[in-house]
Amino acid sequence: MNRVKAVLLGAAVALTVAASSTPVHEVTHMGTVTAIRDGSIEVMVHDERSGAEASMTFLVTAETKIYRGDDIVVMSEAGIEVGERLAVTVNVDVPGNGALILRLAAHGHH
Repeated sequence: MNRVKAVLLGAAVALTVAASSTPVHEVTHMGTVTAIRDGSIEVMVHDERSGAEASMTFLVTAETKIYRGDDIVVMSEAGIEVGERLAVTVNVDVPGNGALILRLAAHGHH
């Protein structure tokens, strides 16, 4: 019986380690802000490979890290403007285009 418990405990630990070490598949999109809404931001994204442009909407949550230059700010302090360039990093394994990171130029540099 103790051997069964040890095997089950070992399997549980192995699964936990495997789940916590699963790589995140992040993709960064570069583009220009076309609209700012409560909880989301719309960006005209330029695909470097194809040269095509497409409008994409990204969800901005309390977990989204927003960088203005090197400073981390909250959405209400970011001062994002339509026409401003930015980079948006998302986890492509999670549906919904939730933004993990927004990167903006320091004020005065956009």
